[in-house]
Amino acid sequence: MMTVSPKAKLVTIWRHTIALSCVLMGLFSMIAEASDVHTFSGPNGLKLEAEVLDFVDGNVVIRRVTDRQQFELPANRLAPADVEFMKAWLNAREASAHPLGWKTVRIHVPMFADEVEAPGIPAAFRRVDVHTWEAELPEGAWILVSIYRQDDEKFSPAFLLPYDGQREWFLSYENNRLSRSNEPQGRVELVGLFVGSKDDSAALKAIKGDVTEQGIALTSEFLSSEDFSALGGKAISAVVGEIKSFKEASDAKLRALRMDDVMRESTGLSGWDELELLDVRCSGGWPLAECASLEALTTLIVDGDVTLSSSIKDGAFSALKHLSLVEAGIDDPDSFRDFTAQLVELNSLTLPDDHPLHLGGLVSCPEVTALDLGNECGDPETQALATMENLTTLLMKRNYRPADLQPLITQGHFDKLRTLRDYQGLSFASFPQLRDLHVKGNEDEGVDLGTLKLPKNVTHLRVRNPNLDDLAALGEIGAGLGVQSLTLTFPSIADIDALATLPSLSWLTIEDQLSTLEQKMETLDTAALPSLRGLSLLRLQNLTTLKPTGRMLKALSVRSCSELSRTDPSVEQIADKVILKR
Repeated sequence: MMTVSPKAKLVTIWRHTIALSCVLMGLFSMIAEASDVHTFSGPNGLKLEAEVLDFVDGNVVIRRVTDRQQFELPANRLAPADVEFMKAWLNAREASAHPLGWKTVRIHVPMFADEVEAPGIPAAFRRVDVHTWEAELPEGAWILVSIYRQDDEKFSPAFLLPYDGQREWFLSYENNRLSRSNEPQGRVELVGLFVGSKDDSAALKAIKGDVTEQGIALTSEFLSSEDFSALGGKAISAVVGEIKSFKEASDAKLRALRMDDVMRESTGLSGWDELELLDVRCSGGWPLAECASLEALTTLIVDGDVTLSSSIKDGAFSALKHLSLVEAGIDDPDSFRDFTAQLVELNSLTLPDDHPLHLGGLVSCPEVTALDLGNECGDPETQALATMENLTTLLMKRNYRPADLQPLITQGHFDKLRTLRDYQGLSFASFPQLRDLHVKGNEDEGVDLGTLKLPKNVTHLRVRNPNLDDLAALGEIGAGLGVQSLTLTFPSIADIDALATLPSLSWLTIEDQLSTLEQKMETLDTAALPSLRGLSLLRLQNLTTLKPTGRMLKALSVRSCSELSRTDPSVEQIADKVILKR
């Protein structure tokens, strides 16, 4: 086994006190999953400002704003004003329920730099707190949790975990082990293990008794057949830098597999009857037919050259719900229409750029709710979109024009959209549930940010290729926005001072500033953003000096900023930080 044992940073799980409040009045019969803030009235005129999390078994589940303690309030003596609030809250949650019944989940991670995603489901997660990510997911989906370590090793732990409908996960990472509780003070269980150089098959067998029936997530730079078989009889998901072939894991009860290196041998998948997720790097026109007969396969992610035609047959991909080809080179794009026509269970689809793919086959896929389209995708007369009545995520590029979409918008076809990528400039007021918007800067034939008329419910904004004029335009309308999280990708900017007018901006991500861009940000000072709580910087090739002087800054993540040489002393006061030049 060839991997390096890390110096794991000890991160302890949050220990919140769950208190039961006194008596309240009950009348609710439905469950809602969301959050809203309300001031509850208790006995003797006491007030409690809290975030409503859920309503379960006659109890209102809340989290107190002042100290983040979680309470369950028996609902049998609500004050009249609180009764009316909860009626409206439940009605609003019912009206905004996911059209396919997906559930809202919050993942609480150990550190700000840790990341969460749902493989195969585009733009599913968004950050809502320093340590909290939120998404709507179907039961049976998978969640990938990436843990960022404070050392210089290449391979960072990443754990594939099955989602079974829980409302919240509280995660901790200690001594190469990932643990989880579904409640702030609930029972903690081992769910993931980083396999290091000292963890031979005997060591894995020794922990077998600690693994629940749900199984365990393994992550390592290399896993051998002995490593997989050591936990024989236990369900396994694996994130691995390299395995020699699929046959290496044939003795395991494998539910999910993600490989970071190219698979050398494409055969050996037959008999993997329990495999639900496959994330594979391939070459040489790998035929998807190799995995078309896997009856449990619900999520498929492919990176590399593939062929589709050989998998077009009755019964192929009978359970597939989530497909990502965003990094795939499709050798036979003319087969795409017939290929997708057989994916009748499909929920989400992510497609690559620079491939002329006809979307006509998607008229046979009425359950598609998340769609990420490449530049060359063709949908004559929007026939495919017109059949997708359950869309909550639509990430478009240049293949649609506002005139093409307006009839569908007028008909209320996109009333359920939560996430939208628009490069043309639509009227965003037409999307009543929109909360996550992706746009391009005006210089790159995108949206004039100064004309954005965003409803307050849009809390997450991502701008690609912005320049200083874009930031100035955004700053001019900032006071009227409810944006809490802003991501700037490939920015041609020298500073971020114009963002000071955004009153709710809590999370800022700046990524991928190349040395070739006209405007270069060599010094970053956050003093102009006093409300900022979290700052994430990734691959900024020009950054040399960092001054995170905002008083409220609680967390900092700096990765792959190779020229960074000077940091303000205030950086040392930030307890939750990761600074990696690589």
